[in-house]
Amino acid sequence: MGAFATKSFFKKKLKEFADSGDKYFEVSPPPDCCPQCEAMANKKILIATATKDDFPPFHRECRCDTNSLSNIK
Repeated sequence: MGAFATKSFFKKKLKEFADSGDKYFEVSPPPDCCPQCEAMANKKILIATATKDDFPPFHRECRCDTNSLSNIK
């Protein structure tokens, strides 16, 4: 993701996923992530019920990203 994105950035990204018809997303951490981010890795999360704790950043130096799961029903 690069230089520390904010919660509002990811809220907009999730809205774009939902607007395009996606129902789920997953967190995609970098390969050298911390244990906190690794715990969130590859979980299928329903966009409609996602809370602020379900999407990055999870901590001050978080480098996680999100991916839409457009082929999941």
